Amino acid sequence: MDLQLVTYNVNGLPWIKAPIQSIVPWIVRNGNLAAIQEIWMNHSDWAAAFASHGWNFIRPSREHHFATLFGSGLAFAWPSGRWTLREARQYPFLDRTITDIFATKSWFQLDLVDPLTQTPFRIVNTHMQSDVDCIERFTHPHVHNVRMRQARQLIASLKLQSSRPTLIVGDINTEKCPFASPYQFLGTDKAPTYPPMSRCLDHCAALPTDGWILKSHLVSAEVDYSDHCPVRWVLTL
Repeated sequence: MDLQLVTYNVNGLPWIKAPIQSIVPWIVRNGNLAAIQEIWMNHSDWAAAFASHGWNFIRPSREHHFATLFGSGLAFAWPSGRWTLREARQYPFLDRTITDIFATKSWFQLDLVDPLTQTPFRIVNTHMQSDVDCIERFTHPHVHNVRMRQARQLIASLKLQSSRPTLIVGDINTEKCPFASPYQFLGTDKAPTYPPMSRCLDHCAALPTDGWILKSHLVSAEVDYSDHCPVRWVLTL
């Protein structure tokens, strides 16, 4: 089974109008499954743009908690008919801090099947605890600990679920893999995915025993809109 995975933090903040008509065609040209972060508004515009290319668009059905202003910002998209959806579920993180308290920090998880080979797999899209760039030297130890607790919660949840090949993707907000061994980041050294700080924050993680083989990894500057770069992972299972 071949997977052409695009992950992209589109910086879709409520006060910023993302150039959807430029971003979506790039995703469609480069992938057959997209995991997107920071779509906090204009959901119908995103859905319509993907639909015009014959793609499905899905986001969590409950985007708000009583104490937050924004939803998760998480979404998936893929060509209609390419993958069969078995289950979609959002899991809110129990811990978040500083500016992240205003969003539903979480992971959004799909169980999919390749209809060509009947191969099942699971993909987790997440946007983990962020640093605050301007005061990072004061907050880094605290937010690092929060991020580690989020990672432990995510892995503990996966261990309780049915076993299948799994990828954890998205804006992990760190260059060091926070997930317990033997989970590992795949291909993180091509170029910074967060150019303002020259850091690689957008990742793909997997268990070596799951059978994923990374064939290529591209950090693209072709879509120059967000404060993050889109990343394309070509994997086989």
